[in-house]
Amino acid sequence: MEQLNVLQKIAIFLLLLDNKKVSEILNHFDQKEIVILTEEMLKIDFKLLNNFEKILKEFLQISQIYHVYNFKNFNQVSSLLKHSLGDKKSEKILTFYQLKNIFMNKIFYLNTFDSMKIFLAIQHEPISIISIILIYLNKKLSLKIFFLFHEKKRIKIFENIQQFSGIEKFGLSMLNKILDDIFKKFNVISTVDSGKKYALKFIDSFKKKK
Repeated sequence: MEQLNVLQKIAIFLLLLDNKKVSEILNHFDQKEIVILTEEMLKIDFKLLNNFEKILKEFLQISQIYHVYNFKNFNQVSSLLKHSLGDKKSEKILTFYQLKNIFMNKIFYLNTFDSMKIFLAIQHEPISIISIILIYLNKKLSLKIFFLFHEKKRIKIFENIQQFSGIEKFGLSMLNKILDDIFKKFNVISTVDSGKKYALKFIDSFKKKK
């Protein structure tokens, strides 16, 4: 497949949008940029429109890199996909990104927990699952959790992380279910911690009375 530059990708993307939407987008460019984009659109060989699926994936990936997980134009992209690729292909792409969005939002929530609490919840998960969670967590938090494992397990986790080739290799539905189970474990850990604190307070107050 021919390598496309950034201008060609933008031009192809604009060519496949309706006129009203293109007009709205061009309002964000200055006059010089509009002239350059227009020239690029006029030069586009229509054979290059076959690259649209790849280009759209890149736009969606960029939106995820910048944490735009529930971007407002999802319906527009969905409609555009169905029109350009047909129901079957578009549904496959959209389902993947919806599941990825759910996963990333859960990871974002996971970042709010203490490293020890996360460690206790994930320590018995398969190495592959632990590795994925550590890859996507905040790096500082991820390192804290990593060093809570014993040395042999750390080596296995490290090797798994090195071999990781992308979340597409794993079932996102399964990952989301595992994260739901981890959040349930947090409730159990919190209940146990609260019980310990209450017991210590009770013993302390009993000693004071004596």
